[in-house]
Amino acid sequence: MIRKMIAIIFLVVFTGTYLVGCGGKEEATKVTGSDTMLNLTKNWAEAYQKGHPEVAIDVNGGGSGTGIKALINGTTDFAMASRKIKEKERKACEEAGIKPVEHVVCYDGLAVIAHKDSPIKEITYAQLKMIYGDDNITNWKQVFPDGPDMEIVVFGRDSSSGTFEYFREAILGKKGTYRDKIQRRQGTAQIVDEVMKTRGGIGYVGMGYIEGKRGSLTVFNLQKEAGSTAYDPNDREYPLCRPLHFYTNGEPQGVIADFIKFALGEEGQKIVEKEGFIPKAKRE
Repeated sequence: MIRKMIAIIFLVVFTGTYLVGCGGKEEATKVTGSDTMLNLTKNWAEAYQKGHPEVAIDVNGGGSGTGIKALINGTTDFAMASRKIKEKERKACEEAGIKPVEHVVCYDGLAVIAHKDSPIKEITYAQLKMIYGDDNITNWKQVFPDGPDMEIVVFGRDSSSGTFEYFREAILGKKGTYRDKIQRRQGTAQIVDEVMKTRGGIGYVGMGYIEGKRGSLTVFNLQKEAGSTAYDPNDREYPLCRPLHFYTNGEPQGVIADFIKFALGEEGQKIVEKEGFIPKAKRE
């Protein structure tokens, strides 16, 4: 009987200690959205949690549209977006009782990439419009008379992506549409992989995805107009550049507010540069 009581007491003490040890962390704060921001936000979360071991931050991609939809549905605590929220999304927020607040956390130059063997190193907005907007353009020589006699294989993001929306509006115009013959990919990393192995391939990706890969890719210098200065994506004046956002429901509180403050602080912005993005202060 005594042995049984000792065993019960031991079990209670052991279980209680185990539960206290496992219960140290709060319920995970969830952030969902932009694939462009996915690795950057994961790195922010990892660095933040080192100083706040009691906090768990769960970072998920899926695209800017997916993130904003999750904010509206209440299935994420805040959203990542590589574009501004759309008017129809604001209306859906209002109907759901959500008050979206925008936080610009850094900037991203959208790099245009090709296979590493591409002899072409510069490209204009007009040439990109031909490639991405016209199904009749099938060969590089149609765009660059002195270029390679090679099929153009066009890669782009899926429609849930903020990068898809930003590139379309910037290159094809607000009412422009992508060509039908485009190979859409759900993730930015997939486009990088496809272009690296496809001679004649071309794609557009966030700067963070070309870090450490420039020797394996051609990264175009971009001209807004023929004859104008051609800028590398790392140049301050690079034209194809957009803000990256967090969207919260109302003014952030608690962990969310502290995490955004961290991302915008000195350590957070150093991570921005390390990941190949542009710190907020350098564009504002």
